[in-house]
Amino acid sequence: MYADNWQKHDYLNWLYKRLIAIKEILSEKGSIYLHLDWHIGHYAKILMDEIFGEENFANEIIWNYVSGGISKTCFAKKHDTIYFYKKSSNAVFNIQKERNIKKFSKINPSKIFEDEKGQFIWYIRPNTNNKVPNGVKSYLDKYVQDVWEIPIVNPQAKERINYSTQKPEALLQRIIEASSNENMIVADFFSGSGVTAAVAHKLNRKFIACDIGRNAIAATRDRLVKNNADFDILKIQSKTENEHIIKNNNFNNCSKEKDNAFITIKPYKNQFLCTIEKYASPYLKQKIDSYNNKNATRKIKKPPIIISDNGIELIEAVQFDTTLSKNIWTSNLDLEDRTNSKEQIKASYILATDKFNIKIRNIVGNEIIICSKDIIAHMKK
Repeated sequence: MYADNWQKHDYLNWLYKRLIAIKEILSEKGSIYLHLDWHIGHYAKILMDEIFGEENFANEIIWNYVSGGISKTCFAKKHDTIYFYKKSSNAVFNIQKERNIKKFSKINPSKIFEDEKGQFIWYIRPNTNNKVPNGVKSYLDKYVQDVWEIPIVNPQAKERINYSTQKPEALLQRIIEASSNENMIVADFFSGSGVTAAVAHKLNRKFIACDIGRNAIAATRDRLVKNNADFDILKIQSKTENEHIIKNNNFNNCSKEKDNAFITIKPYKNQFLCTIEKYASPYLKQKIDSYNNKNATRKIKKPPIIISDNGIELIEAVQFDTTLSKNIWTSNLDLEDRTNSKEQIKASYILATDKFNIKIRNIVGNEIIICSKDIIAHMKK
């Protein structure tokens, strides 16, 4: 959550209030894991000590991951920090083990034995060394310590959903299995890609996932649907704030405070060509202007961000619903368009029908949904 547009003291005040609220609803059997990177983690630990108590500090977990990139001025930053605190001495904790895959993957299965402690191989076989006549066992699984080597989600991974801050399922699986039992409630108040809820469901836990970003809510929803989870989406925004999700296609006369798009629909080879001609987001423009002004004031040598005339680069994803079912959005996966590794979306789409809803999501997750009926009505004016 910490980024360049936060002032440090503002962020810490914001975080402090939320940690207080989380503590109030946390079970005596519960724990909290606060995941941050090098920018702000050391400041946040002081807040955690004050709110949850130094006596309830359990671990400073180092999540070490392998990824590309080096630095010519310092060691490459390849870890995040996870602060693990218990609500009380009654908190659930299940000891975890892990296997050294690199060390044991090529061992002949016939050389693997098992006792009450688990699977092992003989490091020194019995009666082969006078100093250790009973031999020495090397167990395949070791107890997990506070440095975790878990890879990030690679571009080819099946679990990847192209969400910028997506965490690997293995990371959340370890946390959930360690600090909860089946049927307990696991909550993630900054759910992002929805990995916590998805993994909790797979591990037979109940889950609560919250996020202020509509992009995060959509990603979490899609992930849970894919996993056949039973869930409800509760009130995300107030009615007033939600009004801009569905709006007409009158780009020139739209409210200056609302996102909007100018879209055309034209016949094309017995089908229909839908084109996003222009997109505008006053919110994003304000944020970009603020970023440019801040850099100019601080004399930071970074080129200013310039929004193009059509604003298409502000769009992260486009989806179509051609079923038009009441109160249920059903995406046509063949028409789905996301930026992913592309610089921008295609902006032109061929459909078999001119009756559809189009959903446009910008780069910060705000969405608008426009009905083709409104597009056609506006084109006739």
